[in-house]
Amino acid sequence: MRLKVALLLIIISCIGLLGYQAFLLYEAHRLLNHELHAKLKESLEQTIQNYRHLLNKRNGRTTHDVIMLDSLLQSALGLQNLPSGVCYALINPALEGVYYSSDDVTEKVFNNSQLRGFLPLLPGQERPWQMVLAPCHNLSFRLARMELFVFGFLLVSSLVIVTFIVVWRLYRQQKDLSEVRSGFISNLAHEFRTPLASIRLAAETLRDLENRLNPETLFRYTRIIVDQTDHLQRHVEAVLQASEQEQRGLALHLQKLNVLELIGKARDTMALRYPQARFIVNNEAGPVALVRADEAHITHVFLNILDNAVKYNHQPVPEIRILIRRQKDYLSLVFQDNGIGIERKHWKGIFEKFYRVPQGRNTGVKGFGLGLSYVKQIVALHQGSLFIRSEPGKGTILEVRLPMPS
Repeated sequence: MRLKVALLLIIISCIGLLGYQAFLLYEAHRLLNHELHAKLKESLEQTIQNYRHLLNKRNGRTTHDVIMLDSLLQSALGLQNLPSGVCYALINPALEGVYYSSDDVTEKVFNNSQLRGFLPLLPGQERPWQMVLAPCHNLSFRLARMELFVFGFLLVSSLVIVTFIVVWRLYRQQKDLSEVRSGFISNLAHEFRTPLASIRLAAETLRDLENRLNPETLFRYTRIIVDQTDHLQRHVEAVLQASEQEQRGLALHLQKLNVLELIGKARDTMALRYPQARFIVNNEAGPVALVRADEAHITHVFLNILDNAVKYNHQPVPEIRILIRRQKDYLSLVFQDNGIGIERKHWKGIFEKFYRVPQGRNTGVKGFGLGLSYVKQIVALHQGSLFIRSEPGKGTILEVRLPMPS
């Protein structure tokens, strides 16, 4: 709840900041327009004044000198420190439309302009001509005057957007972590409750029937206690091992190993644990397939993969095929099962610590979600890679690639 409130406040703050920035940009644009209009008006008046002064020295002209006007205007604009891009037009009141334009722009640009001034009346003219100023390219002309404001707006807006994205991702991560933590606590409670209940029941039976138990019954109840205690101990060690790995990391004892032997041992171990399952090894790598690996850890990787392939399988006869082959400079081990499969959206998550597929895959199977995260960590430490392909109802293909020694 606190995360949602914090996220809402951040969103409101970001929207408010962007809105304020937009308001500042609008105000800057408005003030700039006012300043620009005042400077252009002053430049126009100065141009006409200087032009009138020069005409007084050159009596007898019957037409206006556009070259002189252009020179005087550019000089006046320069004194006002205005950028280039201002054009002007001369309008003969006796004619319709623009008589002369200093640039190739539409007549509408000048018709909408309020920057107008009357030129001196020449001999033969009944009415004075008008000189009209207007930015030739309105958008680029204004942007040239607002570079700093636009840059600041874009910079602040980018920072706000990036901040929002980062905060949103952190919120999603925190939410996912909260869900994972809740699921982990639930699984932890279930996994501990079941063996503890079995141990308590067996112990109470032994206490109540202490003088009436025969050796066979006594052995059966003590075996339950031992098995459930071992089961509980394995869970405790799994959690402690995950914590230790995170704090201290893993130290590998690397040596040249024949993967075929390790796969054989892992298959034999799983065949004893799951006698109903079929483990089929297809070796295309030859009698010797060497990798540089830590024997204990890489064996646990194979055991974890095979164990998951059987546990998450609803077939009467779980079947796991193991294909071993050489691929350039690495050894490929492909584990294919006929289990329940995994939806594509969960492919990445199952390799994260404590992650449990919300539906389907964990039905009837409890655990902490540590097995495949351990597999991913060990394979990465061996400079290997891990690939998964799966489809619900059709099983899973997990490929482990380990580099071969040079």
